[in-house]
Amino acid sequence: MVTSRHVQLGEYVKLEPPPRRVSPEIARVIRKDRKILTVSGLILVFSGIGLGVFFWLLVVPPYLKELDSSGAVAPGVVDDMVEHRNVHYGNVHPWGIKYHFEPESGGTYRGETETTDLKFVKTHSVGDAIEISYDPSNPALNKIRGVTVAGFSMWVLLFPGAQFLAGVILLMARHVRVAAALEVYEQGTQTQGRLLKAKLLRHVNMWTKHPVSLRYVFEDEMGQECFGKMWSWHPKAREFKEGQECTVLYNRANPSRNLLYDALALYRE
Repeated sequence: MVTSRHVQLGEYVKLEPPPRRVSPEIARVIRKDRKILTVSGLILVFSGIGLGVFFWLLVVPPYLKELDSSGAVAPGVVDDMVEHRNVHYGNVHPWGIKYHFEPESGGTYRGETETTDLKFVKTHSVGDAIEISYDPSNPALNKIRGVTVAGFSMWVLLFPGAQFLAGVILLMARHVRVAAALEVYEQGTQTQGRLLKAKLLRHVNMWTKHPVSLRYVFEDEMGQECFGKMWSWHPKAREFKEGQECTVLYNRANPSRNLLYDALALYRE
């Protein structure tokens, strides 16, 4: 087997026929060169979870919106009114209206309705009588009747949900691409190709590293021209030049699945 210690940049390398042994170095490189999918996926997953929890705390539960029409009504009294300046919806700070009431089942219950209904705030004060809508089976679920509860609708959870799903898809795509690349290395057909582009991507970075985007062309066994693209984070990848020969491995049944061996070999030096 020819190893990368005998490989010069731009030199076509004859590899052993398939099935080739996937060395730990090659497997590690294939996974490493796709780590941006892992990092991006994890960022989206955890940010989706964090944003989802944050939105969940600000979402108005559907049952509160329905209490005015489906719940029972009881008289109540305002105990306290506080403006929450650390929270805002648009340009409005919500007010927390604390109260107590006695449902038909007996006992005294206390509750708080957070609202941006400034009309209610301006026309009421501590000690005023109000009406409370509550769930007869569970009076702890209650709100001030006729007052809109401050918060987001449930549909805003679609945003963090979509973010989380995108992260999961990226992680799955990374797994599929790694498996496909390992299969191409092990079973792929070898051919000679030519580099079309070798460009350092300064707008993409992994901490302090920038990848080199390598685009190449090769012909499959039917003489059809095929293209491939690969990123390499190895410093020596910057030495690749457009037009130089390269070694390509590809799947005969699906030539779009291919690898630039030269980029992998850099890690075996």
